[in-house]
Amino acid sequence: MGCGSNASVVVSDTTASVTTTTGSAAPAGRTLRVGLVRGPGGPNARASGNLAAVGLRRAVGELGIEARTIGARSRAEAVRGVDALAGQGFDLVFGVGGTAVGAIDHAATMYPKVRFAIVDASVSTLASRARNVVGITFRDEQAGYLAGYLAGLVEGSETGSKNTIGWVAAEGGPSVDRYVAGYITGARAVDPTVTILSDYSHTLTDPAKCKELALKHLSLGSDIEFEVAGRCGLGVLDSANERNIWAIASGIDESSYGPQVLTSAVKHVDVAVLATIKSMQDRSLRTGVD
Repeated sequence: MGCGSNASVVVSDTTASVTTTTGSAAPAGRTLRVGLVRGPGGPNARASGNLAAVGLRRAVGELGIEARTIGARSRAEAVRGVDALAGQGFDLVFGVGGTAVGAIDHAATMYPKVRFAIVDASVSTLASRARNVVGITFRDEQAGYLAGYLAGLVEGSETGSKNTIGWVAAEGGPSVDRYVAGYITGARAVDPTVTILSDYSHTLTDPAKCKELALKHLSLGSDIEFEVAGRCGLGVLDSANERNIWAIASGIDESSYGPQVLTSAVKHVDVAVLATIKSMQDRSLRTGVD
């Protein structure tokens, strides 16, 4: 199964601040201050963290906010980062992924006047049920469905295909489960008889493990592999490159990784972050809900 060429999109991290302001006034007539803690996270932490930073950078340019990004290598560092931003008087503090829930939950009760947002997690996961937090959730199954539908179309159109596709995920969870359910449903909407292979890597950071699982699927006849596995998922893309079959990435546009990337099931975290900041700036933000 041959692979074509794709356009290249590169998403980078950002830490930015500005002193001028545009748009409507922030609370107390001053520039809105927004912080982001990028820490260890769930299967899409790499993707969601990158795009959250892009959304923050867009808010700096489009809304005139002041912004700061803190990187965290552990849950403990994430807690300290969120606490630091809240303690420094930032008006809105973002955390990314399910493992940010603990850090946000801890800080939200200590700083009731600060607003917090959890990217890719629901407020229902907060033990404290703090009312100054907004959850930002996504319909991952819709992107997964489109990816699966495309996989079904391509598989059915290729000469010599074995009518088999697969997926590799890091671990189960709400976001991953939605992605995978959409992928399976989309593929079977095209061909109800398609065989779909599946595996969990149980790691977010080891591309070699995901590559091993994808190669196992390829040995069983898979022609297209979908990854929902964070950094580990890069191993799926590598396996596709080696065997000249298709891979589908998740979270961010991975077309720059190589011509074997058929498409990416993109989640527009940057748009969600920008919209949340805008609603905070115009004082329409509702917290205590998703």
